[in-house]
Amino acid sequence: MSKPATRPRGDCFILLMMLAGMLPSATRCETYAELPPPPGRQPVLNQQTIMLALFINQMDSGQLIPVEIDDEHYWIQGRDLRQAGIEKAPFGNERIEIGACPGASATIDHRLQRLMLDIPPAWLPDQAISAFNNPTRVPAQVSPGILLNYDLYLNRVNHHNERLNTWSEIRYFGPGGALSTDGIIRTGSGARGANSDAYLRYDTYWTNEDEDHSVSWTIGDQVTPSLAWSNSVRIGGIGIGKDFSIRPDIITYPLPSFSGESAVPSTLDLFINGYRTGGAQLQAGPYSLTNIPFVNGAGNAVVVTHDALGRQLVTTLPFYVSSDLLTPGLDDYSFSTGVLRKDYGVKSFTYRQWVATGSYRRGITEWLTLEALGEGAESLGLAGIGSLVRLGQFGVVNGAWSHSRVATKPGDQFDWGYQYKKQKYNFGMRHTTRSERFGDLALYSSELHRHARLSASSSLSRRSTQYYSGIALQHYGSLGAALIDIHSANGEQTRLWNLSWSKNIWNDISLMLTGSYDQQRCEGSLGLLMVIPFSYLNSGSLGLERNKTSGFTQRAVLSRAIQADGGLGGEISWARESKQDHYRQATLRWLTSDFDTSAGFYGNRENLTQWADFTGAVVVMDGRLVTADPLHNAFVLVKTGYPGVTVHYENQPAGLTDARGYLLVPDISAWYPAKYSIDTLALPMDLMAKDVEQQVAVRRRSGYLLHFPIEQVKAVHLQLIDQRGEPLPVGSRVIRPGSQLDYVGWDGMVWLQNPDRENRLQVMTADGRRCEVNFTLPEQGSKPLTPYGPLSCSLEGAIAGEIHDSSDS
Repeated sequence: MSKPATRPRGDCFILLMMLAGMLPSATRCETYAELPPPPGRQPVLNQQTIMLALFINQMDSGQLIPVEIDDEHYWIQGRDLRQAGIEKAPFGNERIEIGACPGASATIDHRLQRLMLDIPPAWLPDQAISAFNNPTRVPAQVSPGILLNYDLYLNRVNHHNERLNTWSEIRYFGPGGALSTDGIIRTGSGARGANSDAYLRYDTYWTNEDEDHSVSWTIGDQVTPSLAWSNSVRIGGIGIGKDFSIRPDIITYPLPSFSGESAVPSTLDLFINGYRTGGAQLQAGPYSLTNIPFVNGAGNAVVVTHDALGRQLVTTLPFYVSSDLLTPGLDDYSFSTGVLRKDYGVKSFTYRQWVATGSYRRGITEWLTLEALGEGAESLGLAGIGSLVRLGQFGVVNGAWSHSRVATKPGDQFDWGYQYKKQKYNFGMRHTTRSERFGDLALYSSELHRHARLSASSSLSRRSTQYYSGIALQHYGSLGAALIDIHSANGEQTRLWNLSWSKNIWNDISLMLTGSYDQQRCEGSLGLLMVIPFSYLNSGSLGLERNKTSGFTQRAVLSRAIQADGGLGGEISWARESKQDHYRQATLRWLTSDFDTSAGFYGNRENLTQWADFTGAVVVMDGRLVTADPLHNAFVLVKTGYPGVTVHYENQPAGLTDARGYLLVPDISAWYPAKYSIDTLALPMDLMAKDVEQQVAVRRRSGYLLHFPIEQVKAVHLQLIDQRGEPLPVGSRVIRPGSQLDYVGWDGMVWLQNPDRENRLQVMTADGRRCEVNFTLPEQGSKPLTPYGPLSCSLEGAIAGEIHDSSDS
């Protein structure tokens, strides 16, 4: 018997291997030691150069720069950082590793492709921030014109001795300056005395300004400029000097500035004495805050910064500002020469001796201003120097010394003072001493020249002292005190004490208490006044006073003020005096845009004065004569050419244009760029103004013709339809020869401005179809906003016809 067949052992081995391959891998190994190593950093990322957006202290610089990456080190070209505004960094334009610089760090935002660079704020450029915007300079304007100011004053004493004084000023103004002369005519009983004329001339002069250099000059009668420690005189001659009033945009005295650093972009707010006065957006880096709002005296500035995370930093900085100082490097000067004028207000022409005077001031630093003065005549010479010094936060001290020589006799003057101002209190003093032989132009005369000496009656005081102070007592009102002590040249002394107190006690009712005492005469007075407002315009007051001359005096006053646009007003008062007859006074005033008139009386039963006054002005400009109130400063004559137009001055109604389309805006601030506008809502629909708002500055003592042209608009509201009676498609173009392109609106309506009598229109639709229409306007002209038509315009051809008013059908 044969054996069964068997599988070879090799097949079994293969079968076992196949079964082993089907088992999980865990059964084949215990650890990962036999696995390939994990992938490491690619060598290509260890060293590469990529373009990244540069952010500096969380602020986007707006630049893309190449950055070389070497593992964790970042290399940047220094010139790229400087172009991005990092001007104060301690490196040049060479290649640097930014992370190795002290105080700097850098990270890369791979997702947004940004290089986030943090550097010290001191590396960034300075930021000059203005906390207050100065008035924008607008060159001043002037139009040629003639002005007549007049004032007629009539008075009568005790029902006789009537006198009429007529004052007048004639002034011509134009681009070449202003020429003015004024005087008074006196008529009636006692109008002319032994040394007076019927007509008395006051001043005649021509003046002009150079706005670019802040210089003005005058030829003719004038008052010489002076310093705080000198005197002015009247001369007839030439004067030239700095005049900063013609440049409101220039700040002449030093204002405080504050500086700091911001690590990240922040918001800054400035508070002056508790009031927010400005703000700005800060970028990272150092900043300086300049040009704070106009202040004077001592105060506190609080600078508050907020960053994007809401973190707040508050810095309090004290300051002291004095408008008497000059900004460093700023010059102020004046020079006058001419003939000394005598008997002003008594005689028209009395001029003697040629004189000259000049002064100079310069800001040296923010705390020091120097001054100099010089005066000269035939037998007079004077020179002086002075200074103003700010003592940090403790006020300003001033001092000056003058030396004169009158007819070979020397003399000296010493002047010094101190001033301190704060929001709640102030204090000041001034002391002046003069030697016996000291003299200046105020004392100079022909008698002094002849006798070569100074008489006691014509000399300045030998010594004068002033002290003053004021303090706000919160709920207890305000208190003020003053002392004046004067020693005259003949040895007489005057010492006056003054004290005052005021407070609002209830519902705008104010109470005032005053007292004065003459130490030499041992006389004093005491007064009590209560003011009671009844309404916006009406008020009354009750007063009680006691002095040695009149004894006890009780007073009562009722008054009504006048609004700015005119009206009736007046005042009635009565006083009962224990040692004299009762005093009565009454005034009635009527103010209009054309004149200002008033009348009244005052006095007691034995000495009663009655008076009346009528004053106004006449302006001739643009060939028109316009009446107004007295015009002493600048003014504007608005011209629209249409009556009843409302004119606004600085957003406040100034009035309506008259029947000829003119309105005079009086008493405006010279050199200030004010805003003028007109209200066109009341105009008919066929009238249009090209400009409705203008900003104008006017020169001093001059006027300007401000024109707002109003033109009549000739227009046609036309309806066009096609040959089927349907409106032409919206947006179709309407072409007129020699006119602007018009378009078809809803319902086929077309608005045509300034059409001719005979018109031809070409219409093109959006799909390229065309048509042409001719029409003739009726003889009576077009009616504003009245639709005309419909007029057929065939898109396959042209049709002619005369236009019809659809409102008539």
